[in-house]
Amino acid sequence: MKTLLQLPNLTLAALLLGLNTFSAAPARAISSCDYRTVLNDRVYYDADCAPITPAPDGGGEAPPGTQQADFRVKNVALGKTLAEPYGWGGAEFDCLYDLWMKESGWNERADNPTSSAYGIPQALPGKKMASHGSDWRTNPSTQIRWGLDYIKARYKSPCNALAFWKSRKPNWY
Repeated sequence: MKTLLQLPNLTLAALLLGLNTFSAAPARAISSCDYRTVLNDRVYYDADCAPITPAPDGGGEAPPGTQQADFRVKNVALGKTLAEPYGWGGAEFDCLYDLWMKESGWNERADNPTSSAYGIPQALPGKKMASHGSDWRTNPSTQIRWGLDYIKARYKSPCNALAFWKSRKPNWY
């Protein structure tokens, strides 16, 4: 598991504006992958995170009218909230974060161009998520709830799902 550097007292606004809160010098440009998530005014930084390159068909792009960092932060925070009743905080949420970061970048409109996998959990086919709501194409909550139930039923935990994902080439779960 990756070791994360926890940087207290940084705000998302400071990161997105490129402000360096430790000195008067401006910080380097910050991409949407320069932080893991912002919760309780703490930034979890993952130095190995690579930017998501939008697919030629539009998959991987931010939803219309949003910045890429905005939707990711909101969806990760929503995912953390929805995973709590499953008892999936701490290391289990880290596994969930990693799994869905690799699958979709936490983008509710992520569309796999080589399959019909769709959304944050990359449900295959995407329409499976209709069992959790007719708004499955655009609602991160519907997708996350479906994904959590899928992981619980099939793998029992996010860390088991991630281990399975890592054991497959090409990766899938």
